[in-house]
Amino acid sequence: MRFVLVFICMQIVVGFKVIAEDSNRNFITENDRLDDLGNHDDVRDGECLPVVGVLVLGTTFSSGGYGVVQVLRAKRIAEQMAEKYYPDSTNAGQRGDAFRHVYVSVLLKKYLGRGGAWFIMGGVEFIQGVRGSNRPQDKYMDFHNNYLGRKVNYKLFVKKGEDNDWMTISKRVKKFIDDPRNGIRLSWKKNPPEKNKSAKKIASEVSEDKFIWYD
Repeated sequence: MRFVLVFICMQIVVGFKVIAEDSNRNFITENDRLDDLGNHDDVRDGECLPVVGVLVLGTTFSSGGYGVVQVLRAKRIAEQMAEKYYPDSTNAGQRGDAFRHVYVSVLLKKYLGRGGAWFIMGGVEFIQGVRGSNRPQDKYMDFHNNYLGRKVNYKLFVKKGEDNDWMTISKRVKKFIDDPRNGIRLSWKKNPPEKNKSAKKIASEVSEDKFIWYD
């Protein structure tokens, strides 16, 4: 039991060490790859410690320090690519927000499995809900788009027998998001749902293979 506790503490330290050491790194380049563990990307400035804690603890039990690094890198890459592709549309409810959630869920599924992707993204939504920073429309838009990325359309973005580096995947996700046939724009900006139950019901009526946005 003592050994297990020591191991967990060591992995937590690894996760936070990645954050501390890489806090001043520049943006990733197109030649970088997610599975190149020689370069770790930081999380954005101002990231709340509870959310980072969920990421670190969640991956500690499944894949140790390797998983921690992959989660932090996937998060950072998704944020950066959203800013690159949708520079004026990354706020909550916008297309860039939808892209970010679909894309990071694809990366997490690829590197940690569907269960790992579900646990990490679900944990983030849970923590934000506890903190009172997750409105019903944002919560269920994110849940829907996360599910689309990690399960429903995963094989559309990660193709068997083809190049599946993170840049190629990002282009596939962008192509999907940019096609107006693939998205459902809800009226949540003008008529936001007051309760989670209402948002959940509306989101559940959207086809699983369509992404949700509302702004």
